[in-house]
Amino acid sequence: MQMQNIRYILMKAALIQTSQDTMHVQYMGNVPLMLPQ
Repeated sequence: MQMQNIRYILMKAALIQTSQDTMHVQYMGNVPLMLPQ
């Protein structure tokens, strides 16, 4: 269970980072953290 939680957090962090990189041009880095928890 612990390893799955860590993997989930890492995947979510990678997804957030990818989203910020993708939308950086549109929002100039001001991407609100409104992703579903």
